[in-house]
Amino acid sequence: MTQPSDPRQKSPLLGIITGMEHSGTTALAQLVISNCPSVNAGFEIGVLLCKASPRTFSQHGRFYEWLCEPTANGHWGLTTEQRDEVCQAHDWDEFYVRLMKASPVFTAQHTHLVDKAPAYAYILKDVLRKVSNVPIVVVHKPIVALYGSYRKRNMSLRDFANRYREYRRSLQRVISDDRIMTVSHGDLCERPADVLHDVCAFLGVDVDHSVSTDLDWNLAPIRKDYSAASELQQAKNSLSVLERTVLGLIDFGFRPK
Repeated sequence: MTQPSDPRQKSPLLGIITGMEHSGTTALAQLVISNCPSVNAGFEIGVLLCKASPRTFSQHGRFYEWLCEPTANGHWGLTTEQRDEVCQAHDWDEFYVRLMKASPVFTAQHTHLVDKAPAYAYILKDVLRKVSNVPIVVVHKPIVALYGSYRKRNMSLRDFANRYREYRRSLQRVISDDRIMTVSHGDLCERPADVLHDVCAFLGVDVDHSVSTDLDWNLAPIRKDYSAASELQQAKNSLSVLERTVLGLIDFGFRPK
């Protein structure tokens, strides 16, 4: 694990995993958890969406509710009383400490957690300010395939373009920061073992065994039969001239490192 001199030692937060929705953040988080016995997490946290402290977390709807959803559904399994106590933390580090103590997701072997939340992708600079010593991994998916995922969920081209621009601005503001690592969605799907080793090296945790890609297939966003190449090709084939033009314009020149 991280060395004793690591400034993160007072917090169990190993790292943050984010990226636009439907870009592979759940798969990456599950890959890390499945191969690092000392690390675990529920589906999403999202506490860093709070402006000043965890004490306003109740204002963040589904994220706050997910704390009390059962672990069988991939969530945190807190009682309402436990959630209240966790959210009374004075700062972010204390929130993560209290969450690890309260949630049945964690056992004695677990010393760290990851905070996976796509919503952080739009406020990366703010997240870096709140947890200044914590690395952030951003999963980046090709815009055509990403748009196809949103369109299946009935998002309009206009709304997608606005969301993608927001994500692009957020990432461009911090892309040169050493605490940011970007992961290609294609690499994650095609070379998961290589990606895992790179991500774990960035997070400061070792993977000293053969990599398992047997993830928790009960989590809704993950499909065992998923093919990134097929999704991309299908998305390309279904684009109208207008969609192709708009996507090309909003993605022009954007090449995360």
